[in-house]
Formats: sequence, structure tokens, C-alpha cells
Amino acid sequence: MKNWFKTNTDSSPKDKKWWKPNISWLKLDKWVKRLDIYIIKKFLGTYFFAIALIISIAVVFDVNENIDRFINNKAPLKAIVFDYYMNFIPYFSNLFSPLFVFIAVIFFTSKLAENSEIIAMFSTGMSFKRMMRGPI
Repeated sequence: MKNWFKTNTDSSPKDKKWWKPNISWLKLDKWVKRLDIYIIKKFLGTYFFAIALIISIAVVFDVNENIDRFINNKAPLKAIVFDYYMNFIPYFSNLFSPLFVFIAVIFFTSKLAENSEIIAMFSTGMSFKRMMRGPI
């Protein structure tokens, strides 16, 4: 069995490496650098926030439009939530996904530019194509 977590009983709390997962068997350090992970985290955070925001708004508007039908047909709450909206959310998430990938790239890139992080990345010699490799 592989040792998934590096554990050292002799390490002090000041040594922060004792809790890091052992992912050296994935050999990601060859392709994915620390900066790539930072860019991907920023992109995914922006993407999931935007898609959650638009889906919650879509659910509120759909409830508002269909509340009369639900009441007139005496639909149980369990059927509304688990049958209707548990299919509604993935459908619209999939439908809006390409649009929000585009929007997330624009938002997180503008946020990086606002904080002058892009300038620091470009000053190290990173190309724009290399910077966009993570999200795209």
C-alpha cells in the first residue's frame, strides 16, 4: 500500500511539510507548476461562483413562474424539489457552461490585471498563451 501522506513523528509544527499529500507518483511537477495551480484555482473559483449565482437566480424565477401549476396540480414538495429541480439545475448548468467559461476567464483575468499579478507573470517571461493554458 502506498504511503499517501507524508508523516513524520519527529517533525515540529513549524515544519509545514508533514501534512502535504504525497502526489509524486502523478508526476504533475513536469507539466503543472505552482503558478498554473494558482491560475486554475482563480479560474475555477470565479466559474463556480458565477454559475451558482445564475442558477440560483434561474431557480427563483422558475419557482415564481410555476408556483401556480404546482399548487393547482397538488404536486408534493418532494417531487418538486427532487424530481423537477434536481433535473433543472444540471440541465441549465450544462446549458450555460460555455458562456460562463468565457465570462469567468474575462473576470478572473481582469481581477489579476487589477492586482498587477499579470504584470508580474509577464515580467518573468511568461507568454499570454502560457498564462491561459490553465483555464483553457
